[in-house]
Amino acid sequence: MQAYGLQPDGECFSSVIAALAKARQRGSAGRAEKVLRDAVKQCPPYKDANGVVRGVSVDAFNVCITAWAKSDYEDGPQKAKDLIVLMEETNQASGGDYIKPNVQSFTSLIDAHAQTNEWEGVRDSEGIFNRLLEQYLDGEEELEPNLATWTIVMSAYNRLSRKRSRGAADRAERMLRRLEELYREGRTSYAPDNIVYKTVMNAWTVSTADGAPQRAEDILNEMIEMYLDGDDDMKPESKSFRHVIDAWVKSNALNSMEKVESLIDRFEDLFEEEHSSDDDQVSEMYKTALFGWSKQGKPLKAQEYLDAMISEGMALDSFCFDKVIEAYTHADAEYSLKKTYEVFEQMESCRQAGTLKPNERVYTTFIRALTKARVKGMAPKAQLVLNRMEKLYDEGNKGIMPTVFTYNAVLNACAESCIDDDEEQKKEAFKIAVTNFKALKENGEDPDHVTFAHMIKCSKLIPEHEDDKKDSFIKSSFKMCCDSGFVNSYVLRDLTECASERLWRALLNCPSGDPEVEDLPPQWRTKFEDRKKQSNNYGGRK
Repeated sequence: MQAYGLQPDGECFSSVIAALAKARQRGSAGRAEKVLRDAVKQCPPYKDANGVVRGVSVDAFNVCITAWAKSDYEDGPQKAKDLIVLMEETNQASGGDYIKPNVQSFTSLIDAHAQTNEWEGVRDSEGIFNRLLEQYLDGEEELEPNLATWTIVMSAYNRLSRKRSRGAADRAERMLRRLEELYREGRTSYAPDNIVYKTVMNAWTVSTADGAPQRAEDILNEMIEMYLDGDDDMKPESKSFRHVIDAWVKSNALNSMEKVESLIDRFEDLFEEEHSSDDDQVSEMYKTALFGWSKQGKPLKAQEYLDAMISEGMALDSFCFDKVIEAYTHADAEYSLKKTYEVFEQMESCRQAGTLKPNERVYTTFIRALTKARVKGMAPKAQLVLNRMEKLYDEGNKGIMPTVFTYNAVLNACAESCIDDDEEQKKEAFKIAVTNFKALKENGEDPDHVTFAHMIKCSKLIPEHEDDKKDSFIKSSFKMCCDSGFVNSYVLRDLTECASERLWRALLNCPSGDPEVEDLPPQWRTKFEDRKKQSNNYGGRK
């Protein structure tokens, strides 16, 4: 414009600044600020003959401050603060209060510090908020913090609580109680709304502090009471119930599951007519309760929720069946095997009805359950389950493809068949083990330390009079384990239990004393140690 002899005015600058700032691209905040600083020089604020303020506007500053708040730059908070200072300096230079920072300016500055998601930055945001609140309470009514200003700080503490920062949820609730008090006293125009209560409640649902689930439930109860008293805006969402339920399950408190059941009952009493059985959040509540009872070793209670989900037509997944079967397996009760079969048949019925696509994990868990129960013919039965998985995979269920965990479960069923008195059964189990060890590698799965340990244990299936065959099998299995780098203490344990002392001492080059993993060649255990580090860093399935 200047090339054509035209001088941009404040409105023109404001439009360009807003367009740049709201682009939310890398560097957009800096580009917007550059234009803003040019605007301050070329179009400082002034009042025209009609008393209208012209030139660079407060909105132009605010949109830049907001851009820095959302920029993710480490120096974003400082940049935002510098613009507040520039605004105050520009206002003083104008000779009148034409461009004073307003509540939106300070709200954006508070947000800039809150967005750091670190304790120091969030504390700074609360400090700025408190100074703003004090100015308002001291008489500067135009600086009254609005609900967005309050919520920004509470939300920041909520995010800190999710990062397991102790004390964050408590600070969020203290802000809520202060807002309640100020509103009751008539000193602020804003009452806490649904979002404020929900933000603080959620901070407690993820907090590691003692009593956190109860604090979350207390806030949920407050919302329910306000809703029942006629404030429809306070109606809690089903998701809020689910978050509190989830907090109780994760707490491991003695009365946690009683709390869970009470919350589900209350939800259904309050909103029975408004939530259909296909509501995902309701399904998640039942699923969480199922998991909680399973975790506490109460499979019968867990199955009650599974049965209810099936009968009500709720959304099911393999997790539901897997956890109940796993709970029955760990319970090791007289009824465990019968109930395990019952749950497995329920799952198969759902699969055949098209309401469920079971995954590999639940079938693998079922194989482990058969082995734990020492069912007769466990190896061929495990093979039948594996065969069904392969058939379903070929039919299009890609999530059911057998993994190393599945093959290991089958190998374990074979190894545990050594307790069978029937030599033919042992012979069949050995054949199944060898076949599946080969299939594992042919299907692109890498054997691990569990695989090799089970293979060594399968040597017990070889008749006692065939010592040479047994020794040869142990040697070859252990050699493959060494070559793969998966030797660990469990492999050594099974080796020394299954092989003769003469053989294992020769294999380990250990003429005397007890064998120690640390004394073995490093290359024998490299792969296991690498995988162990990965599992510790990222979590791993067992």
